[in-house]
Amino acid sequence: MPGPSLPPEILEQIISSALMHGAPSPPSLSPEPPISTSILLTSRTFSAIGAQCLYTHLRFTSVPRLRAFLAYFQENPESLRDEWCPRTMEFSLANVDVSTRIFELLRDLFLLYRDQGTEVLNSRARNTRSNDGDAGYDQQGRLALDVLRLGFNSHMKDEALGMVYQALQLVNPYRFVWTGPDNLEHHFSIAIVPPAVPCLFQALSTYTNLRELTITHVDFVTELIVIPPIPTLEKVNFGQATFVEPIWMAKSILDTCALPDSKLREVRLVDVYTHSIWGSRLRRSYLEEAAAQSLRSLHTPSDNIGAAERLDTRIRDAKDIIRRVVVCQAKTERKYGGDRALDLADELL
Repeated sequence: MPGPSLPPEILEQIISSALMHGAPSPPSLSPEPPISTSILLTSRTFSAIGAQCLYTHLRFTSVPRLRAFLAYFQENPESLRDEWCPRTMEFSLANVDVSTRIFELLRDLFLLYRDQGTEVLNSRARNTRSNDGDAGYDQQGRLALDVLRLGFNSHMKDEALGMVYQALQLVNPYRFVWTGPDNLEHHFSIAIVPPAVPCLFQALSTYTNLRELTITHVDFVTELIVIPPIPTLEKVNFGQATFVEPIWMAKSILDTCALPDSKLREVRLVDVYTHSIWGSRLRRSYLEEAAAQSLRSLHTPSDNIGAAERLDTRIRDAKDIIRRVVVCQAKTERKYGGDRALDLADELL
């Protein structure tokens, strides 16, 4: 039988679709839709392209699969091939509890690739990520992922939340996403608990590639925590977040925009609450006023007209920055009570 004659780019799209969107088995036979790996047996060409798709776009939908993958390559590290360097990683894991120790698994997985990256850098003596967007490693041997996506819960009773930082600082993604494992309408859940937030932000401060940050289903701590100014950041998305202090958010935005090489152009806040979900959603006007109050608190009262004018100018500039980059919206309406958004399509000013 002759091999396929389609261009490799077309074959890659077809095979990738077959691998990632195979028909599900009956629920009684399998808890998850199987990956249609039988397509890899069609020909050597299909096998090569399919393996490339599977290993460069890793997606784990169960903890046992993650453990099995990790165990195999820890025992057989030579099986990791340079051309299979991941471009994206996704962990969509339901029912993760404290006993799972999920971030220890992520740490071990990322260490596996960092060891490989260090070997690659030592042999090539250069960064393998090219300007055309091919994935590789940064100069520390960390995976320079196009996307790192987490979809699972952290837990208040987890005494090893420091592992959040230990794991996440081992990669250097261009886009980072952490959301909840479910997307049920009218259902507000917390995936990122308050003790995990400082560890997460500490890890974010090590990302020199980060362009887009998305964090949802998060409960912030009440004390002041500021996202480290990251000059490469272009877009920030917060959604379904509670206990977000306006002064905290305003300072984060202004500090990032104040960087000489800042690229921040949009901060989108969707269903972000200043307290609990029974309180008020965060509005852009809250951030403007918080920025003004912060600047006034740093100003020493003086009869000097020039000083007062400079303060007014700084406040005006700060408000202009917030109006330029911040978008506050309501997306998921509560059935009863809380901050009722009459028109969910409108921006919250």
